[in-house]
Amino acid sequence: IAYGDMTGPLSRGYATAASDVGHQGSPLDGSFLTGHPEKLTDFGHRAVHETAVAAKATIAAFYGNGPKRSLYASCSTGGRIGLMEAYRYPDDYDGISAVAPANQMVPLMIMSLGTGAATMKDEASRVPPPKLQMVQKAALAACDADDGVNDGIIGHPPACRFDPVVLQCKAGDAADCLTEPQVAAIRAVYAGPKNPRTGKQIYPGLAVGSEAQMAALTVGQEPFPVATTFFKGPVFNNPAWNFRSFDYDRDTQRALDYGSNALDIPPDGLDRFFKGGRKLLLSHGWADGLIPAQSTVNFYEALVKDIGRSRAKNGVRLFMAPGMGHCAGGAGPSSVDWLGTLDQWVETGKAPERVLASNLPNQSPRTRPLCPHPQVAKYKGQGSTDEAQNFSCAKP
Repeated sequence: IAYGDMTGPLSRGYATAASDVGHQGSPLDGSFLTGHPEKLTDFGHRAVHETAVAAKATIAAFYGNGPKRSLYASCSTGGRIGLMEAYRYPDDYDGISAVAPANQMVPLMIMSLGTGAATMKDEASRVPPPKLQMVQKAALAACDADDGVNDGIIGHPPACRFDPVVLQCKAGDAADCLTEPQVAAIRAVYAGPKNPRTGKQIYPGLAVGSEAQMAALTVGQEPFPVATTFFKGPVFNNPAWNFRSFDYDRDTQRALDYGSNALDIPPDGLDRFFKGGRKLLLSHGWADGLIPAQSTVNFYEALVKDIGRSRAKNGVRLFMAPGMGHCAGGAGPSSVDWLGTLDQWVETGKAPERVLASNLPNQSPRTRPLCPHPQVAKYKGQGSTDEAQNFSCAKP
């Protein structure tokens, strides 16, 4: 249980509850699910629902009445579970903030596996951290100024046309370049895994500009532990399983058959949540090197298409944070009061049209507005580029 995450809401007067989703141990070890379908159900959706039920009963017993409004706020796996609450238990919460949601989780595990495999399949394909830093520097040189400001942040990565081939070694080059296999590996990380039979993308790849966190998935002897233990344990039940043997056609379906129903949230299944006038606040950092930011964009756009723009206008917002890493951190401002933003939206019914993001305390002061997707923050041309007031939200 992340007790540290509970202190902020408690200090602001909220009754606060949290759950370990039925799992005690390393958050990077998925083997606890092996042979335990009840734990898959708990981790997938049941534990947080039971927490909400128990919390409301406790509040009613202690205070003499239930909560005036119920809010959910979490990131990563917690973000996925927030979406699952909206999908399976729409009456639990009046508003949900899901930051960098790890959804759809089974395809995400395949992405984590494929990202690692791209750089670990052989020695020639390995990309050590210094070369990842070199790639990031080149990506910034190519796309940092696209938003009109040179600030060490790529404002809108989907518009960036950076190709790591510009760093490929030529005859006589020194070590500050990429070999042909390394270029192919980085391209594969950006592209995401595909089904070799159909050519269809299984999950988006990591965005250009996320290289600072890529090492978590691309450096080591095996891919990201969450993914490798998920496949070694519950999917294949074989401790000797090797990531190089994964068949991205046949084994993808096997993984989906095992866990998709319990773990994944489809974008066309949240109608009951929005019919009740409830609010969904989505957000993701573009520089996230663990969960591709494009996955949340894709989910949001499919969701809007399903529920219609009129209902979406009142019920859902997506805010993309340039330069923000996984949940927080990174070169871009990443400190945001998501809970306060959500609470005000639920209380007043007025959807947020921009959200203030600040640098973390250990960084130099900087504020920026985060704009509702698909808008982006654009510099007005006057004043400090470290002050949010000098930016407006506009089409990319």
